[in-house]
Amino acid sequence: MYTDLKEELIRIWQLKTAYILPLVLSTMGIIPNKFNRSLELLNLHPSVYTQIQKAVILNSCCISRNFVAVNKRCLVGEICIPLRTS
Repeated sequence: MYTDLKEELIRIWQLKTAYILPLVLSTMGIIPNKFNRSLELLNLHPSVYTQIQKAVILNSCCISRNFVAVNKRCLVGEICIPLRTS
């Protein structure tokens, strides 16, 4: 899946080898079991786990607040332009 990215990194940075460690979290801050192992491989402090989880949850709350604010304005009669999601 990430083979092309790995090969490009090796070529550009003239590396002997490269590892791709995707760090995927859900919008609710749920973290997969392998996440801690990935942090260890990157030599990151275990507290990064909590910091990343907090950032994801706060960002999800921000998105929800923005959505609610736009919908409230629409209910009062303002012209609303739908947000583009990509």
